[in-house]
Amino acid sequence: DELEARIAAGYKPADDREEKRQQHLELFSKWIRSRGDVNSPEAAELRAFERKAVSGATGAAGGFAVPEVIGERISEFQKLYSPIRQVARVQTVGTSDYKELLDIGGEAAGWAGEGDARSETTTPSLRERKPTVGMLYCYPKATEEILEDAFYDVGAWLADKCGKEMAVVEGASFITGDGTNKPTGFLNTAPVATDDDGSPTRGAEEVQFVASGAAALLTADGLIDLVYKLNSMHRQNATFVMNSATTAAVRKLKDQQDQYLWQMGLAAGQPSTLLGYPVLTVEGMPDVAANAHPVAFGDWGDGYLITDRAA
Repeated sequence: DELEARIAAGYKPADDREEKRQQHLELFSKWIRSRGDVNSPEAAELRAFERKAVSGATGAAGGFAVPEVIGERISEFQKLYSPIRQVARVQTVGTSDYKELLDIGGEAAGWAGEGDARSETTTPSLRERKPTVGMLYCYPKATEEILEDAFYDVGAWLADKCGKEMAVVEGASFITGDGTNKPTGFLNTAPVATDDDGSPTRGAEEVQFVASGAAALLTADGLIDLVYKLNSMHRQNATFVMNSATTAAVRKLKDQQDQYLWQMGLAAGQPSTLLGYPVLTVEGMPDVAANAHPVAFGDWGDGYLITDRAA
């Protein structure tokens, strides 16, 4: 009877979810204002609420769950300051023991007439890959004056203080991370000149590099070579990745007809393109220099996987 009365009054199931989100945020902020003491009455109150309404596995040993309204803000920073997430494949997993099997080719096919016997073809080669994992954390300190100010938005302070810095650190790890308690960056292993069909096959963490044709200098011919060295099956969804300084250098490149290679977007909201492909600005990429790798090009959805633990 009570539920029917609430529905008749305009109640929606989503109202309960929003109410719990707000309660969680209020309790979390209250706990922070208690100086984060895991043995405080505020901690006990937060722990009881999370066990009932949010999740288990929280408390003095495992910490406390970040309220969803704060978590969403941090995710927004990740998209802004960790741009590789915009183009790579992001897979949410429930365990750190996650593996993928990759087909690296080697299979064969043949011709046969109708009714002819078929002989077994070569079996494709598979490679098992396990993403490297780590826990990204932020441990900011607040002044007593801030914590004592009842009108100070602790949730916004936490998101601003942690979200941006965590996203910057994460973005850099996707490029140069060494895989020790963190992601393995695509430039962590020195790139090699071996083609896709070269022998021996490139190592699991190696990407191919294409020389620009001039020491410590980008060239138009080098960028064209970079595009067409990529296997045609990956070019359709490919994206250039470079930092702002490299972008400035690339925008000044011209062809033999004195036309800029960089084409500005003609409509609002449409990205600019380089040789017909979109460009993603990622500040963690290296600057133009001798023996550096300032420009990356590829189908990032196929080439790089980010795994996020659901917890």
